Amino acid sequence: MIILTEIRCMGWTIGVVRRAIDEAVAIAKVRARMAAPSVIAEDPRFRYEFAMGVSRFEAAETWCRQAFRTAEQAAEAGSGRDPVLATNIKQSATLLTQEGLAVVRSLYEWCGTEALRDGPLQRCFRDMHAGSQHVLVGDRNPHEFADLRLSDPDAS
Repeated sequence: MIILTEIRCMGWTIGVVRRAIDEAVAIAKVRARMAAPSVIAEDPRFRYEFAMGVSRFEAAETWCRQAFRTAEQAAEAGSGRDPVLATNIKQSATLLTQEGLAVVRSLYEWCGTEALRDGPLQRCFRDMHAGSQHVLVGDRNPHEFADLRLSDPDAS
């Protein structure tokens, strides 16, 4: 049951973050920050933060998908509940949510007053902050993951 809930959580996070990226890119291409010589999308600092943030999020998404794929293969093979697989799923979903939150927060800050206005980017910002508080991606997961890896470094 927890795996189905984690799958929904992962899909929700990916959708909110991708929407925030799309909205922020549209804003960044046409808006300049106060006293800036060009639009946000041309600012080297924005470009660097954007590239690194999106890359970290996509890396977390890849791990999350891989963790679910491994659990799915184990289930199809008739394996019982594997605590290592369950821990990897929970931690990968937690990381995905935290990286998504960081991306959305950075984009929100870069888009300035445009992001403050009621609209899709503001809703994504609010939703990611609410979603990051969900028990399924909470503080317990990193501790369980650390316990697993510290007791068995080969667990993956």
